[in-house]
Amino acid sequence: ATATTAAAASTGATHAPPPLLSFKVKFEDELRRIPVSALESRHYDVLLALLRAVLAVDEQQALRVTYTDDVGDCITLSTDAELQLLVDEHVAYVGAAAAA
Repeated sequence: ATATTAAAASTGATHAPPPLLSFKVKFEDELRRIPVSALESRHYDVLLALLRAVLAVDEQQALRVTYTDDVGDCITLSTDAELQLLVDEHVAYVGAAAAA
């Protein structure tokens, strides 16, 4: 099964809890938006556990996480470094769009 994600940052006040990312997740025939904390977005295994819990996917079932990048390519996530790159690129993109 494949959970496809797209990240979007939400804004918060300076004294608010850590910012949330919003992952749009397509799984089977469902499309959901799942809030993910800054801490959860740093570790692939933590994100995968969150997705399994929200989507009610057993640990025995294979789950592949992919996203569509800014040029339309389907990218597979499987490591902390790949997840962090996605988050960093998205935060930079949102910041540039907000400044424009």
